Amino acid sequence: MVVVDKNESTSRKIGCYTDRYNRPIDNLRISITNRCNLNCIYCHREGVNKNSSNEMTVQEITRIVNVSTYFGIKYIKITGGEPLIRKDIFEIIKKIREIPQIENISLVTNGTLLEKMALDLKKAGLDRINISLDTLDPCKFSNITQMSEENHKKILSGVIKAIEVGLTPLKINMVMLKDINVEEFETMYEFTRDHNCILQCIELVPLENGKDQFDKHIDLKEFEKNIKKRANKIIIRRLQKRRKYFLRDGGIIEFVSPFHNSEFCANCTKIRLTSDGKLKPCLLRDDNLIDIITPIRMGASDIKIKELFKEAINLREPFYKEK
Repeated sequence: MVVVDKNESTSRKIGCYTDRYNRPIDNLRISITNRCNLNCIYCHREGVNKNSSNEMTVQEITRIVNVSTYFGIKYIKITGGEPLIRKDIFEIIKKIREIPQIENISLVTNGTLLEKMALDLKKAGLDRINISLDTLDPCKFSNITQMSEENHKKILSGVIKAIEVGLTPLKINMVMLKDINVEEFETMYEFTRDHNCILQCIELVPLENGKDQFDKHIDLKEFEKNIKKRANKIIIRRLQKRRKYFLRDGGIIEFVSPFHNSEFCANCTKIRLTSDGKLKPCLLRDDNLIDIITPIRMGASDIKIKELFKEAINLREPFYKEK
């Protein structure tokens, strides 16, 4: 059974500013730091130079989110680097939570610091969490992250704790890597099913230092085709027309496949904010960023900040278009 998520579609259309391609903008993805305690071989750091250290303050982030709601932003995703490295992460979440227009705050983490922080994240107002975990094999984990196997145990403990405190639905982000972890697909699926998580399989994309590892790219179409046969329900999300597969044995899988995918781009409702304060209209481009933090630090009014938002939104266009 295939179902279009009508509730999601309706709620996301109301009050949203649209770009030139009539795509509503309701989702702001904020990188709050470029620092990370892992060094994954494929990491693109949201398209920001890894040496960038010009991080935004809590007040600056909160102001930008406040202005973004004028355009219909309702959903905030906090990313890094590793966002839990920031000592003021609880304050960032708390301040965003106080903005009435924001309906949902999620966070992407590598999970190494999560076990001790999960409860306080929930108390601060975080709704749910995505944990990056590409393998259940500690040795492979060390090869992918270029860090100690001990971190792998910390992530697994973080998964358990996050579920325990209610940071759900919890998604496990698995970047699919040719000749490295693709044979673990079923094992990872069983792990997420047994822990009441959603497995989110992510296609490797060639961005920044991730370009060096693009020989590890694998097309996910065959994986998705096989999963479709095992599903008894499929929900088509409005966001990027991604399919959520509900399998007969109780598990849930999503696929994130932006590479050469015009449908994905045509239905993108996201805009990004880099850790050094630039609006990024498209994940796959870094040549059209709008500097928003410099004007803010020079005393720009909210009217001026709105103009910069409009400029960034008007620069949005599908990276891959139908031929």
